[in-house]
Amino acid sequence: MGICVERSVDMVAALLAVVKAGAAYLPLDPLLPQERLSYMLEDSGASLVVTQESLRASLPGFSGTVVLLDGKRWKSNSRDNLAVAVQPDHLAYVIYTSGSTGKPKGVEIPRGALTNFLWSMREWLGLTTEDRSLAVTTISFDIAGLEIWLPLLVGARLVVANREEAADGERLRQQIDQHGITFLQSTR
Repeated sequence: MGICVERSVDMVAALLAVVKAGAAYLPLDPLLPQERLSYMLEDSGASLVVTQESLRASLPGFSGTVVLLDGKRWKSNSRDNLAVAVQPDHLAYVIYTSGSTGKPKGVEIPRGALTNFLWSMREWLGLTTEDRSLAVTTISFDIAGLEIWLPLLVGARLVVANREEAADGERLRQQIDQHGITFLQSTR
């Protein structure tokens, strides 16, 4: 399932919904060129995309099912727990390489690999329920998995910086101060 949404708490809810449903997600940053988004959707075989009305035009030519995160259908879905059996070898997500050496390639990340990575990082970083984490990385970059899933795994507070906050040092500092952030990772 493709996820093409703005950075927000709703983005995290969409990711959780896909994972909870037993599906794998395909992170699609709405700032990527339309040609790249189209290529990723076609190459991956995604048949469904969760997006927002304002981003629908970012997905030209997509002929699969579109679920609008800001639509009534999404909000009226059942909140009951799904009984979905997933295994460590089932996919968690498919992420595309930069394509710097040719065409981007989809890399399949199994749930077991993601789980092992998160548990080892939990131990190494020592995050706890007392921590407050600020997510700043696009979901189309692999380290976003650490930023989003690790705080949720340990019960820490997750704050998602929107695109403008993540790109502006002063606004980022304000978020850090306002929320008492204790964990932030970023890539230069």
